[in-house]
Amino acid sequence: MKRFFKELGSWVFLIVITVVIAFVISYFVFAFMVFEGSTMSPTISSGDALVINKTSYKFGTPGRFDIIAFKLKEGKKSLVISRIIGLPGETVQIIEGAVYINGDKLEDDLYGNSPIVFAGTADEPILLGKSEYFVLGDNRGSGADSRYIDIGYIKKENIVGKLWIRAFPLGDFGNVDKK
Repeated sequence: MKRFFKELGSWVFLIVITVVIAFVISYFVFAFMVFEGSTMSPTISSGDALVINKTSYKFGTPGRFDIIAFKLKEGKKSLVISRIIGLPGETVQIIEGAVYINGDKLEDDLYGNSPIVFAGTADEPILLGKSEYFVLGDNRGSGADSRYIDIGYIKKENIVGKLWIRAFPLGDFGNVDKK
């Protein structure tokens, strides 16, 4: 009987350690979310399960065209997914459906799948602050990006991490950016 309790104690210890490690990894290293909406179509579809790397910007800087997860406001738990277009210190403007960075047309934007009809806040030049980013969804005809006042420019401290992989559906498992 003593051997049974010793064995049981070992199993309980292993289970507790496993749960603690899983918690630490999910809290500090990765975030998991199910994407809802059409703002990132066709790159990401509604219902896709995504894994966000929370450490990517602890050791690096967000770059143009990175897909990021961010909080809209401090304290909010829900995440929004979008693509970085404008970087800190740049001037962003949308003129006749095209994005301009520092007065030059952004020619290498391969991700926008629909014309920009609504320029929103980017109708006039926007000078981004030292820790601000301008984001757009890949479905440029849809909302939920920096053109809208309720989203605005994303501060670095509100960026949770970089989109790492699509976990579901299994047929699309892997890297999200295939371009």
